[in-house]
Amino acid sequence: MSKTLKKRTVCLNLVKSITKRKGHFTITDIIKETNAPRSTIQDWINRLVNEGYITRIEEATGSKPARFSYVMKSEYPTACKNIFTCLDKDNNLVEIYHFCGSEGCTTYCAYAHKQTGGVILETRHDGVFLRELAKIGREPLVGLGSKSAVGIEEIRVEGNEIVQTIKATGGPAYSLTETMGGAMGVKHIEHTKQKSFIEGKIYTAALEHVTVGVDDTDDVEEGATWATSLALLNNLKSINRISHKIVFLNPNIRFKTLGNNASFIEFAVSESNLERVIKDILEFLQYKTVSEQTAIAIMRGLVVPTQLKQFANKVRAKEISIAEAETVANELNNVELYEITGLQGKIGALASLAFLREDATSLLNPDIKIEF
Repeated sequence: MSKTLKKRTVCLNLVKSITKRKGHFTITDIIKETNAPRSTIQDWINRLVNEGYITRIEEATGSKPARFSYVMKSEYPTACKNIFTCLDKDNNLVEIYHFCGSEGCTTYCAYAHKQTGGVILETRHDGVFLRELAKIGREPLVGLGSKSAVGIEEIRVEGNEIVQTIKATGGPAYSLTETMGGAMGVKHIEHTKQKSFIEGKIYTAALEHVTVGVDDTDDVEEGATWATSLALLNNLKSINRISHKIVFLNPNIRFKTLGNNASFIEFAVSESNLERVIKDILEFLQYKTVSEQTAIAIMRGLVVPTQLKQFANKVRAKEISIAEAETVANELNNVELYEITGLQGKIGALASLAFLREDATSLLNPDIKIEF
């Protein structure tokens, strides 16, 4: 091996070792370990950054040096594909969304995180998609290493970022050191080795959670609301897709096409992009709908207001006026109604929002009432 390659290998192994130990490194850290000239170390770090083995996680400011991190590479497939987070400051909540490469991994994480407690309030998984509702703050894990090998101990907000503190032992510790940092949506990851576990801090953007209820886009021949709302979700730009759901409402009312179903879509979006995304939604539906009564309802945040659940239960039980739907929406500070081509769709669109956290049986059985 040439001297150049030997130096490169030594430098690469060193930054990998320090990153595993501290979660990051500085030029000074490498100088202390090697006694090499600063110019030489700086040159090698620049080369490894260009090759994609190192990433700069913090620029130098004043007397504070730049911080770097080794980009973990592995011969094993990475399970973590996309991780993003939504912040609901008003309710002190964060929801974590994780698209994975394995149903087994999502099932395991959902189970394991519940076993150790911590800040997780609710876990739901569907195939390779895991979503976890958590409170902002810190709660010590219970039984790490005995009940479960991994848990989320803390969620905090730093500026426009969400920071998850995860502790793991055994196999799950591998995900902290080798796979989570490569997931789309993860800005950077820091991890430190303690006596019996690995502690990792995962940094992601603090996004807005948006639910859009859609109703009355069809006639008896075309324009099914479920299909139109799905097309809407598929065509939106600058969002992180979360879900598309169908809700069965009262099948016995006069104002219906066939079965009286509404739909809602969920997505995460940066606050700076939200206004433009809403504009795109309105324009898309104006173009796609075949009904003269299309309307939507938009809800921001992770909590469904009790008043909205009460309204949805009434919609399933009897015929409701447009005026009542408008009154309910006006009394809620996180919900807005939008007329696309008419007013009748406001009722079903608003009611559908109440089913955000309901299971499939509740969504599809119009005889079921939402509990609150």
